[in-house]
Amino acid sequence: MGRRSGQDILSRPLTTTGPRVLWGTEEIGEYLRVHRLTAWRWIKKRGLPAAQGYKGKWFSTTSLIDHWIVTMRQIQLERKREHSKDN
Repeated sequence: MGRRSGQDILSRPLTTTGPRVLWGTEEIGEYLRVHRLTAWRWIKKRGLPAAQGYKGKWFSTTSLIDHWIVTMRQIQLERKREHSKDN
């Protein structure tokens, strides 16, 4: 997978299937279409919802991640609106 910005994930459509559990940063990254290290960084620094389970393996659900994506989109739009008001 190539290098992607945070903007790419925020523009992708959400899933239409039911929620499922994603085990490990590899699966989480595949779902987000980013490298597993990017998924790990987003967990640590951007609040991507995930928890550590047995032996420290990260896990999350598609519904939690989809909700996070929607929230991040809203934050981006609010920042753009605020920035355009300032200029």
